[in-house]
Amino acid sequence: MAWTFTISESETYSEADVKVVMRSTYEDIIGFANRGIITYSAAKKWIEDVIFIMNKKSLKFFEIKLFNSSNKWIRTYRYEVASGFLVSNSLSGGINYFDFPDGTWATLYAELDYTNESANEVNRILHEERGWGYGSATQGTLQRERSYVSGNLALNRSIIQ
Repeated sequence: MAWTFTISESETYSEADVKVVMRSTYEDIIGFANRGIITYSAAKKWIEDVIFIMNKKSLKFFEIKLFNSSNKWIRTYRYEVASGFLVSNSLSGGINYFDFPDGTWATLYAELDYTNESANEVNRILHEERGWGYGSATQGTLQRERSYVSGNLALNRSIIQ
């Protein structure tokens, strides 16, 4: 595994930073489509929606929640936004998509950051224009796996089991 190190004092991030961290996240999400857990059109929409929320600086975290064919929760991958003092970057990957049984399906959940003034408008757009419903965050212990970093932005991926 290769690591790079950066130090930053700013607490803001750019759309370019979002684009870079989403490249690794894209690979994670497309892996679920490659395995047939979600469709490619769902993967594209999820990526577009997360980029939209992040560019508005209104995302605390998002989750990919996995369920078996009996609708029983299996696992959640949580991607938490961090900005400011960042120190390391991970390569994408590390998810063994074939560990999941046939018939596994997934949902996307996003927790908005209402300390940002655009969050209410983002929430409205997600529900009225992008077809989002309502949900809740997964409860449980987080096990940190990866950090996707660019400039002043990181998406820290954890597993909840």
